[in-house]
Amino acid sequence: MKSTVTKEIVKFGNDASRRLYRGATEAARKLETRLGQGSNLTELFSSEITELRMRLKDYCERLIFADPVEYGKKAEDLLWRKVFYDFFWRCKQNRRKLLESEFHRNAFRSHLLAGIGFYHHLLLRIQTEFHLDLEGKVDVPLLWHLKGVKKERWKKYQLSAAGDENVRTWADQASHRILIYLGDLERYIAELDEPESNHLAERYYQQAFCLNSQNGTPHNQLGSLYSNRFDSAYHYMRW
Repeated sequence: MKSTVTKEIVKFGNDASRRLYRGATEAARKLETRLGQGSNLTELFSSEITELRMRLKDYCERLIFADPVEYGKKAEDLLWRKVFYDFFWRCKQNRRKLLESEFHRNAFRSHLLAGIGFYHHLLLRIQTEFHLDLEGKVDVPLLWHLKGVKKERWKKYQLSAAGDENVRTWADQASHRILIYLGDLERYIAELDEPESNHLAERYYQQAFCLNSQNGTPHNQLGSLYSNRFDSAYHYMRW
């Protein structure tokens, strides 16, 4: 009986994850279709398209934590590409108009700053859900040893998801990717003639390198960041 109950729970979880994935891909399809009908700056910042992006973001976050091993990376990629990267790319295509319009420039900055806040939230949630200890590796880690930090979630996952090596591997890799995303968002803001954001981008890439020095992506991104040809060449060679 116990085995049957366990199988039913797993089946229910899988069904829920599949529904979330269908919801996420459908939201992404609607967003792409809507953008295909007109991608000028006014359309890009319209309430309808903003709502579609927020719906997709919500689906992806729920999917990430519902089934991180099976769908975590897929949801991360969909979230980054459709909610943030495509948005930046379309704005960049209209860069001159963007810089000329204070309204659009502020809306662009607000969306990217909201993305930075969201990815910080995601990084803290990963640490909370899977008891990931990033102290000494990231600037704002969740400090588990401090008084007042609730550990109920850790107790809940200790004998289940948090103890799964595959989940642990995903959590480590996802944290690394999030730091890269944070660096990219700051780099995008810097392209609005706000060069001070380059320093923040550099800091996120350095944290990503500290988290996983075997992954060459931080060096690749630092190479894109530096205008000094020698610094740039150094990081591309390290990659």
